[in-house]
Amino acid sequence: MLYPPWVLATLLAFLPPHFLLLSSFPAADAALPNTQISPALAPLELSSATRAHSTVPLSRRASSTKSSSSSSSRNIECNGYQELCDRPYNRVSFPATHNSYAYATNNIAANQEKSIRQQLDGGIRVFMLDIHRKDRNTIPASVNIRRKRDDSSDPSGISLCHTLCLLLYDGPLADELLNFRQYLDANPHEVLTIFFENNDSFTPEQIAADFSSVGLDKYVYAPSKTSNGTITWPTLRDMIDQNKRLFVFSDRSINIAAVPWILPQNQYVAQTSYEVQEGSTFPCSPDSITKPLVILNHFAYKTMTVLGRNLPVPIYQDVDSINSGQSFNDQLALCNTTLRSPQMPNFVTVDFYNHGDVFKAVAEINGLPYKSFTTNTFRTSDDSSHTPPVSLPSLVVSIAVPLLVALAMTLGT
Repeated sequence: MLYPPWVLATLLAFLPPHFLLLSSFPAADAALPNTQISPALAPLELSSATRAHSTVPLSRRASSTKSSSSSSSRNIECNGYQELCDRPYNRVSFPATHNSYAYATNNIAANQEKSIRQQLDGGIRVFMLDIHRKDRNTIPASVNIRRKRDDSSDPSGISLCHTLCLLLYDGPLADELLNFRQYLDANPHEVLTIFFENNDSFTPEQIAADFSSVGLDKYVYAPSKTSNGTITWPTLRDMIDQNKRLFVFSDRSINIAAVPWILPQNQYVAQTSYEVQEGSTFPCSPDSITKPLVILNHFAYKTMTVLGRNLPVPIYQDVDSINSGQSFNDQLALCNTTLRSPQMPNFVTVDFYNHGDVFKAVAEINGLPYKSFTTNTFRTSDDSSHTPPVSLPSLVVSIAVPLLVALAMTLGT
């Protein structure tokens, strides 16, 4: 069926300005200068001149604070490195994916090419998940062209969706939580982190119920606090010895008394801007200089005009440049001067992580030599590929058709 232009234009007119630029966090920075990101690939090594601007370079911030442990004689690798074992959690940098669940073929809303299973085996250790009520903006399975799996057995109603479940729907949260549990079961020396954007303000008890339903709650870490309310951050070895290897943060609906392991992100985590347009410089000016953890956002968007409407969308075509060593170099050089020691980039967050040098950047921040680290926990084939996002005609169809059906259903009730 061919929809007339006025119908598509009307539907697109109701989309919010940042319909497809989905971030897990509120904006942190003002408008950025329109300078070009260098397309050159370069070794990820900060120059001595750059380091001279900071009394404590990032790599030394990561390694300067170590904690002794009664089990420190055990020769294990924590997240791939022996050197990380006795560092506190807030003195470690981890590779992270933006909208980790938003992977799909032929979908302009996708931020990743690989599934969460593949991300885990590929070395990603921090995952940013957006949770929604599936009954608020989904449509029947026979109509929803973006539905990826049957969710009839999901009792909680907590779903992973990209802005609207009818645009990109990854199914029940519990499905992905099961993947995390299976990964932690099989890899006893790995520490993971999950960030929730709790769009529909689920209660901590509702989220915790999904963790319990798949047995993931046994791995969550509930940190102790000092007398002044600050957290005593464990070392990775501490977390591994206790087999509590998962930190969980959320942006809203926190109740420490009820669920002490869902931590308030806004209290403990600063971040750099996520609103970086194509061709702009990646900043390193976090929204707080006192919070103990820092998200370093390193992804950009471009504006696509559809029927006169400007839509921000993830950038795929230039991802090798955006995720290049030179691009990380430039941002980390700024971090050396803007982050107040002992702050450091703890969560280096990217789109399309399997392109470029995010793992090298993380190793540089940790002051360690880069080495490839992968696992083989999930051996089955997955439903992601290297297919680029859809073309303009497919974009119009993929957005307009489900919206039109949803609008017709609403008007018919």
